[in-house]
Amino acid sequence: MAKQSGILRIEGTIAGISFYKTADGYFAREKSSLSRKRIYSDPSFQRTRENASEFGTAARMSKILIDVVRPVLKGSGDRRLFSRLVKTILAIIKKDKTNIRGSRVLAEENVKDLVGFDFNLNADIRSVVNFGIDKVQEKSPTERIYTFSKFRPIDAIKFPPGATHFKLAIMLISGDWLGETRDAATGYGKILPLNEEEISPEIMIKPLAKETKHEMVLLGIEFMQEVNGSYYSLKDGGYVSLSVLSFGKNGSEGGQVAAEV
Repeated sequence: MAKQSGILRIEGTIAGISFYKTADGYFAREKSSLSRKRIYSDPSFQRTRENASEFGTAARMSKILIDVVRPVLKGSGDRRLFSRLVKTILAIIKKDKTNIRGSRVLAEENVKDLVGFDFNLNADIRSVVNFGIDKVQEKSPTERIYTFSKFRPIDAIKFPPGATHFKLAIMLISGDWLGETRDAATGYGKILPLNEEEISPEIMIKPLAKETKHEMVLLGIEFMQEVNGSYYSLKDGGYVSLSVLSFGKNGSEGGQVAAEV
């Protein structure tokens, strides 16, 4: 694989050389003589077929998960989000001890390894906030309260230039991970000023069907600017953070939602 340089950049195939573009620039490589038919029928490519099948499973599940969190991300996320998530999920798939190679899946007992995954490396949540969830209360079958530990926003949050306020979000995702379906709910906190006042925010959210499903708990933060009494979301995306805090029934496995982030 060679990287293209110069003013003229080419995409396509010329004289058996494929020219293509990636997130890292323009590249060129010799076109392979292997045919699709041979890869899918030749016994010597059995391992290749197995790897391709599991990679496809990881890619499908990554797309589903990104689609679910997209409303909270609001267009943010680093340019390698999809490839990072595919790599992470593929590693988890390979821990499946039940199914044979090529047919392994994202088993529920292993999915807790997603805890700590950040959907925006440009704003890793552990570099943006320095506080955690203090407690979780089930007020009723339709109301759950997440209470954050006390903090001073001006000291505990790394905010972008121009931001005057912020808003926290809790997202719950549950579903049949083997069947590749998802249910989700999102709760947003109040819009709060970035000042020195000590606060302990709360977020109310409607729980998912905890008696039959597992839940992933995600924490997000969005920054805003106040102008004449109106609040405008900062659109650069580099400071919108979203991270997986825990996974399991009621968010109780794979991580401590009360831990400092």
